[in-house]
Amino acid sequence: MVTAIAAFCIVIIHCNLTGTYGNFATALSRFAVPYFFMVSGYFLFSEKGYLQRLPNKIWNTIKLIILLKGIFLIIDLVLFTYGTFDLSTLLYRFVISSHYNQHVWFLYALLALYVFCYFAAKHNYNLAKLIPVSIAILLIDLTFTEFLPIAGLDTIEIGSKIYPFIGISFFVIGYYLHQNSEQIVSKISDDKL
Repeated sequence: MVTAIAAFCIVIIHCNLTGTYGNFATALSRFAVPYFFMVSGYFLFSEKGYLQRLPNKIWNTIKLIILLKGIFLIIDLVLFTYGTFDLSTLLYRFVISSHYNQHVWFLYALLALYVFCYFAAKHNYNLAKLIPVSIAILLIDLTFTEFLPIAGLDTIEIGSKIYPFIGISFFVIGYYLHQNSEQIVSKISDDKL
């Protein structure tokens, strides 16, 4: 149920809703991207290790990126055919970056995380050790996107460059939560008593 709501919220974020209610809906929907990173990290963890599952996850992510690149290319070819832009723009949009790629940056970030996790697993590195780095990234992002603008400094552009890195933070937090789920549940149960 939460995943369905989060998927709907991703659509809300990209609809550019205006007005007070639109801004409010967009702000509430911002939990969705961190949620999906956290879920990806959560389901990566396994007591038996996750190294054997990563090649499949990497390949599936690559296939999805290729599929989307193909769809975007077809759209761009139609626009090119109608003279919306020239050949150099078409090539740039296909090879380097297009407007559409901005909306699927999550997949590129997730692919990078899976590749990183593959090498981490190969060297028996516990991802939970990255919790301090994860917290630091979140604090840096909040500083540039929230705190400094409130203080009157225009740092939102810097914050937008940092934002994709929050994927690391929430991915690692999700992994950590699954790895330590029994202790967390036990602690919560003890605190309630």
